[in-house]
Amino acid sequence: MDVALDGGAQLVTRPAGFTAYIAVTSPPIGRFMLTDRAAADAGACCIFNTPRVLSVQLAYLFVLYRRSQVVVETTCSAGWIAARFG
Repeated sequence: MDVALDGGAQLVTRPAGFTAYIAVTSPPIGRFMLTDRAAADAGACCIFNTPRVLSVQLAYLFVLYRRSQVVVETTCSAGWIAARFG
């Protein structure tokens, strides 16, 4: 069993191999979260979902957000293609 200190300086026992499990599974999960467009879109909408923002404004922000994604991805792709095959 792994033993660690939590924020209150108390010993916490973890099942055997838990640290290795976290070390192996965290990078792919983090990479998926960074590349998953639906998660990014939901996160962007949740940031602006406040009582002061109307639904129409939120929809407009979402459209602008998606268009900016397309511009950035196109620019990055074009730069990569130019550098690679240029």
